[in-house]
Amino acid sequence: SREKLGPLRDWAKLAGVRIDWKRINEPLTMSRFITELQKRDSQGVIQMLVLMSLAQARYSPMNEGHFGLASKAYLHFTSPIRRYPDLLVHRALWRHWRNQEPLEELDFFANQTSSQERRAVTAERDVLKLIGCIIAQSHLGETVKATVVGVKGIGLFMRSEELFVEGLLPMEV
Repeated sequence: SREKLGPLRDWAKLAGVRIDWKRINEPLTMSRFITELQKRDSQGVIQMLVLMSLAQARYSPMNEGHFGLASKAYLHFTSPIRRYPDLLVHRALWRHWRNQEPLEELDFFANQTSSQERRAVTAERDVLKLIGCIIAQSHLGETVKATVVGVKGIGLFMRSEELFVEGLLPMEV
């Protein structure tokens, strides 16, 4: 969305990366853009903004292709032990190869697993924030090297290179 592209556009401009923003939703344009970013962004800040600007993946029984791979025929699975969506893919393929009826309620399971995955990601981020607070607490008052990873009216969001934590450096202290 245009709204999500705003911070990315601002950073790309600062980095001197030019892109045809009208065609940014085309995989080839995005691929060229990322290649340019990699040449200028040793800290990975702009690449993180690229990831944040993309639509979040979701499971679906419909083949919607894969934007990043620029493929209209795409199916991903890893191991039936690792994740339930992968198990469903294995089951669906198995039934197809045996000329059996397709699996019922794939829409429900796709939505359910997408929702559960988002909950897991949120929990993981919360744990990382807590661990970051614990680590940072033991370094209060120290000076650390950090990279600006975001700018808002309230201050700068920084990522410490040594402690691997992120935080807000407020404009007013």
